[in-house]
Amino acid sequence: MRVCHVVSSLQVGGAERFVVDLSSALQQQHHVDISIANMGDSEKSLEQSAIQLGFILFGMRHLGLVKQIIQFIRIFLTHDIVHVHSTFSLPRVVFAKMLLPFGQCKLIYTRHNERVHKGFKWESVYLMAKLVVTKFVFVAEKARVNFLNFYPSYKAKSVTVLNGVLPINKSSVKSSKLKLGQVGRFVKLKAQTHLLKAIAELSEQEQAQIEVHFYGEGPLFDSTKQYAESISHCETFFHGLVADRDIIYSSFDVLVVTSETEGLSLAILEALASRLPIIATNVGGNPELVKHEHNGFLYEFGDTINLANKIKSLLSKQVDYLSMSQESFNLYNETFSMKACAHAYFSLYSEDK
Repeated sequence: MRVCHVVSSLQVGGAERFVVDLSSALQQQHHVDISIANMGDSEKSLEQSAIQLGFILFGMRHLGLVKQIIQFIRIFLTHDIVHVHSTFSLPRVVFAKMLLPFGQCKLIYTRHNERVHKGFKWESVYLMAKLVVTKFVFVAEKARVNFLNFYPSYKAKSVTVLNGVLPINKSSVKSSKLKLGQVGRFVKLKAQTHLLKAIAELSEQEQAQIEVHFYGEGPLFDSTKQYAESISHCETFFHGLVADRDIIYSSFDVLVVTSETEGLSLAILEALASRLPIIATNVGGNPELVKHEHNGFLYEFGDTINLANKIKSLLSKQVDYLSMSQESFNLYNETFSMKACAHAYFSLYSEDK
């Protein structure tokens, strides 16, 4: 079986890293030949990982629209599955597929976040997509339900496939401080400053017992770093882009997700695999990953006082940290391993149309 994944970039982001990991698992478990069509920029370490794994890469960024369509037609003619992970790419891929409506290649589209695109443009795109897309895949059931509220006619073609992650080798480093971590691009919807605002609600003594570790880059990196300097009693570290997940998740005790929207958060999945409790906003697929007061806490987006109280409960040891850690790992093993995810996608690829 020959599968081509279409991504918006090969930078270290949630969906991009997931595609490389999924492809690796498909290759090992089911002997699938993998190609990746990259519509944007590449980050060196992720691109090298893809090359080392033997994937064929199609660089699409510098091609004009017509040449992109032609390239996608060639991909359809030489592959069994084209799997789109990029909303930006969907119209181009759909148009190319409509020029070959009777080809054998299946088209799969995975939505990696919960936002539903509306308006005439997207209604038109989805109307065309319905003609040629074999399956619309959602990474969280809530995201599928939200989509069907606006596009109910897609129900027969919709399915939820939960993301998975590879195992993570987390080393334990004892510390007297509670180390909080955030992993993700510094963009508005990730709202990293909400964690800093919550910490500012704590007493100076409590702040002195906390470290914060930020991983990632993005347009709001510098302004967030400047804002962190105002939290004078809390040590804050900005590590930038780090590809090694063993290093990332060994550096803190609790993952904090402050996002306004999420699909099925790769960072939370990796935290589960790392035996970490999680504090996360009650949005998107987060409630499917964080069981409130079992393996972490949920709070409403923007409620920094509630977030501060959750941090305080961990500081004061009002909750059983070890029990939460084990609950996270149990959930990972039972539901969110990459082995299970790859098997689910291979079954989807193998279905009759």
